[in-house]
Amino acid sequence: MKDITSEVQPEIEKGKDAAEKVSIREKVMKDLKSKYEKETGLRCDITTYFNGSLFLCRI
Repeated sequence: MKDITSEVQPEIEKGKDAAEKVSIREKVMKDLKSKYEKETGLRCDITTYFNGSLFLCRI
């Protein structure tokens, strides 16, 4: 598992409202999933914990 919270949270904070933050979160999670799958050659599942205060990539 890899903690990717520091890669996700700063991007989410750039959103101006709740809808934009959700959209940003989904895009960032999708991009990180692709990045880590490409790097490792393994499947990556991103899971959110504690109401969005922790993001983990399970490889």
